[in-house]
Amino acid sequence: MVRKTWFLILAILAIPVFLHAQAVEDKNAFLTRLMEKQNVFKEASGKLEINMNMMGSNMKIPVKFWTKDEKMRMDMEISMPGMAAPMEQVMLIDGKQMIQYQKMMNTVMTADLTKMPADVRKMVSENHTSIFGGRESIAAMKTMIDEIDIEEKSIDGRKFYVITVKDINKLGKISPAGLNTGNFFKKLLFRIDHATFLPAKIELYGDSETPGMWIDFLEFKTEKVSEEVFNPKFPEDAKQMDITEMVKNMFGGMKQP
Repeated sequence: MVRKTWFLILAILAIPVFLHAQAVEDKNAFLTRLMEKQNVFKEASGKLEINMNMMGSNMKIPVKFWTKDEKMRMDMEISMPGMAAPMEQVMLIDGKQMIQYQKMMNTVMTADLTKMPADVRKMVSENHTSIFGGRESIAAMKTMIDEIDIEEKSIDGRKFYVITVKDINKLGKISPAGLNTGNFFKKLLFRIDHATFLPAKIELYGDSETPGMWIDFLEFKTEKVSEEVFNPKFPEDAKQMDITEMVKNMFGGMKQP
């Protein structure tokens, strides 16, 4: 009787373990649904926080973002060790040009996207106007379906879908939240809210078991975004710099063979 009781207790204790993580069997259908949800969210705004481990210290970058169709604006505050004040930066892309304003240097850097080849222009737009790093990345996952895991998980009392990309390099060049991650990372995790399909967290791993970079979505709204957001006013005495060729060369070198 005692032995049967212990078996029963162990079986009950094991139930939460099995419920904690459950694999999504039809990964292709899930990714199709995720892509459809991304297409629906034409307008969004919110706040996120980018975290990076740099030489033993954690650097946090608070970001406010707005996105509407092919337009994206991100206002960042970058704090570096030794800096007296955060470096404030505004990044804007509207399909025709990419603008970056550095407040500390009072400089507006502009790239004319109309002067770039169509494939480079598309890559710039995909990398900077999708919170997930581009719908092309979701499509790429569908071509390597056996090399990704998708699970339903309960974390801190909330339900999520967690996508694990085991080899980030096989996705090609992606850029979560408009960042150029380069070749520093090997594994990528997307955490997506189970009910809304909105992003909750992105984690990037190198050789360590802990992420080298992660993005926490603190607020995500899918309400209409005013056009005024994409017409920021910069100081009249700001220096102007044309970086069209630099951006063209950078993204041109990122094209897959």
